[in-house]
Parts: sequence; C-alpha cells; structure tokens
Amino acid sequence: MEKNIYSLILDADLNEDFVESFKIRNIDQKFLYLDEWAELYYEEKKTDFLYDYYGVNKKILNHLKIEDYFTSKKNLYVSLCCWKSYIEEVIFNRLLDKDIKFEYYGVDSSRSMISMSVDTLRNMKLKQKYILADFFSRDFRNEILRLSKPYGSRLYSIFNNTFGNLNQTRVVNNLNNILRVWDKIWIDVRMRDGLSVSDNLELFNKYCSSLESESRQRFFDNVFSKFGIPKENYSYYISTRNDDVLWALVFDFIAKFSKKTKFSMYGNEIIILPNEDVKITHIYTYDSKKLISFFREHGFKIVKKYVTKSRGHFIFEKV
Repeated sequence: MEKNIYSLILDADLNEDFVESFKIRNIDQKFLYLDEWAELYYEEKKTDFLYDYYGVNKKILNHLKIEDYFTSKKNLYVSLCCWKSYIEEVIFNRLLDKDIKFEYYGVDSSRSMISMSVDTLRNMKLKQKYILADFFSRDFRNEILRLSKPYGSRLYSIFNNTFGNLNQTRVVNNLNNILRVWDKIWIDVRMRDGLSVSDNLELFNKYCSSLESESRQRFFDNVFSKFGIPKENYSYYISTRNDDVLWALVFDFIAKFSKKTKFSMYGNEIIILPNEDVKITHIYTYDSKKLISFFREHGFKIVKKYVTKSRGHFIFEKV
C-alpha cells in the first residue's frame, strides 16, 4: 500500500461463521458483502443513489459540527463497517478544510470493501489504517483498544444503515467494550414516521416493492448460488414484526424453500427441508425517542441528532 496507508488482518477467515449462519437459518449481514458481492451490492443499489440517499451533506454536517469533537493533539476517526468509505470522504474533506488533524481507521470484515475504501481515500492526505476483522470478535476488541489508546479524542461511526441490520443489543454491548468514557459514536438509521397502522403499511409497501426488484433478488441469490443451490428451490417474501424495546418496526427478508436442498459448504453438509425459512437480512425502522432511550440505558448520552421523516443521524457519547 502507499505511504501513510497501513493494513492489519484479524480473524479474516469467516467460513465457519458462515456455516453456522446457514445451520441456524439466519444469514449474518456481513456475509452479504464478502468477496465479489461487495461490488455487486453497489451495482445493484447504484452508487450515485446510495451517495445521495444514505450519505451526508453540507446541511447535516453544519448541524452536527463534528469538528468540535476533535479537541486533542492526537485525534482519531474509526469507521466500524467502513464499506466503501464514500460517506467518510465527504466528512474528511470538511475536517481537512477546517485544518483538523486526525487519523483514520477503517474496519470491515470484507476484503473487497477494504480495497474499495483504500481506492476511495487514496489521494486524501491523512494517515490511514485498515483493519480486516469481524467487529464482534474478541481479537478485534482487544486490538482496537490498544491502537486507540494514544489518542485524546476519538469519534467512531457506523454508517449505511448497518446498525439497523444487526442485533442492536449485541452492537451496543460491543460498543460498551470498545469505547472509553467521552468517546463518541455516530450512527445513521432508517426512521419510521409514525406508529399507526397506515404508517406501518406505507413502510411495508415500500420494502415489498424493493423485494420485487430483479437486481435485489440477484443480490440475495449470491448467497445461495455460491454453493450451487438452484433458484427454483426457493422464493422470497417479507415478514414484519415489532421490537417492543426500541419501538422499531422490523422487516425480515426471507427465502422460503420449496424443495429439499442438500449442499456442501466448506466441508460441511447442509440440508434444508421444504417449507424451511432462511432469513437473509433484517431492516429496522426506528422511533427517535426510543432509540435515544435505548442508548441511554446502555450508558450513552445523546450529543447531537439530525432527523427527517425517513433518516436519522445520532451522535452518542459514552458516560
């Protein structure tokens, strides 16, 4: 890698975890973006659309004023699940324009995403370190605690709706073990505009429409085609449920199998029977007040928020 860019590989072999996810019929979010699938995701979503919809703009940055959080001689920005770092690129241009000195750690479990992040920020004049690791692993927790210790101000982020695609309690508990007092965590999430039946139906129709997309189905198909599972063995549907802790409406994208399916996966034999469901991904849509309360109960206070009808940016501080 070029000058000022360093890399570190931790527990990069996720094959056994992938096998376990199939055994319990629940595919972890991280497995959708491994290998060449990372490129396919951006192709399916269309990067320009992602940049505009999921990114940050001048209005959001002016409101959040994250430059105010870098007050030390040594400042650190850590992107957990950094993906392509296209959102970070916008943020960093603002910080550098304001002459803020900081270093960047990009973390992801996908080699392809790390490679795309390096390309995105290749010409940016700041020290960068990329860590190929599972955010939930003990090795990563120990290493990031060691690496981040010398820095006086630390801002972490989880973008691209990643927080809402994972087990929230597991994420916030892990953040508690990684962040120190006064560290900040910035998340972006999908919002629900209301709690009525009609509000829920509007969201349901929205995500049903997205599932009908051929490109979306092809993206999901990657998980199965990798192991020679024929498309005719399953079909997709969406199930909804309420998360009473977060007042979140959850959409589960599921593959229902119609035929007995037997395949080999990294030396393990897997059998899926007719009428079995395999969950592909989960989308959470949040209530702002309840999300803030959830973090507060886990030892974080709200510092800043920027909320619209469908999107929310929240910055919490560990206390």
